[in-house]
Amino acid sequence: MNGNIMSAVMLARAVRGCLRGMPADTIATDGIVAPYAHAIRFVEVDGARDAGRIVRAHDVQEWIRQVVAAGATDAWVRHEREESPIAPDRVLAAFANSGGLWRVVVSGPQDADAWIVQTRLDEAGDPDPRTWWQRWLPGGPPRVHRPWEVRFVRVPIQSEALSAPVPDLARCTRRVRLALEENRDFATRWRLTPWAQYFDAALAALRGESAPDPDLPDVALPDVFGAPAHRLLAAAARSWCFRGMGTWNDIVVDDDAEQERQGAIASELYDALVEAIEQATWPSVTGPAGR
Repeated sequence: MNGNIMSAVMLARAVRGCLRGMPADTIATDGIVAPYAHAIRFVEVDGARDAGRIVRAHDVQEWIRQVVAAGATDAWVRHEREESPIAPDRVLAAFANSGGLWRVVVSGPQDADAWIVQTRLDEAGDPDPRTWWQRWLPGGPPRVHRPWEVRFVRVPIQSEALSAPVPDLARCTRRVRLALEENRDFATRWRLTPWAQYFDAALAALRGESAPDPDLPDVALPDVFGAPAHRLLAAAARSWCFRGMGTWNDIVVDDDAEQERQGAIASELYDALVEAIEQATWPSVTGPAGR
């Protein structure tokens, strides 16, 4: 997943987990919600200009206390596509704040707010800045290096426009499985190393058969989203191949028809994962039937 998606899922998880009595120190910290960032701010727009933004909370736990005190009842993730994309969504998703808007919807007894995720490069705030030569120097102690600031921007939702989303995790799982198999088979046929193994690992995660990967964030907890949703989110984290140069977005094969097919199945995988990530966080999957 890219940073915006991961942070949206983690924040929705934090709200729901805290509402269920889980300790905030284990589920709702800045380092959990955005480990790549040195700061998280929750802001509200005052007027049409960016300069009019008011900071409502300076970290995740402060914000959680506010939404709980205001009567929050649940939280989930929604995605809104680009209106006029200049490239396929799967390509745009490799860039910061592109590939559509990801937002966390926080519901209350009578209304709801949406908090849109935005990232901003702020190297001056990096707790462990690196000079250009340190970026290429091998060895040495591990570096913190968190050059990003994350903002969650509040957008009110009219109560009459709010309807509880209804997930279909069985259908999402089938769609993700088929998309992964098609991309795996393409990679195998064209001997695209290591992509066949990469998609196989995601299929294993979808079946609940793979061990946790220390290089990937654990974006779900079975006790928060439910086991089927947990498997979908784990598979999405394992199979997120929509980055920059050298990734699945950058594959070229020596056959025009096959090249077109690769673009089509890659786009279908992207769409399937976006849908699955959304629905895995929706509230009605958390009851006994969703576990």
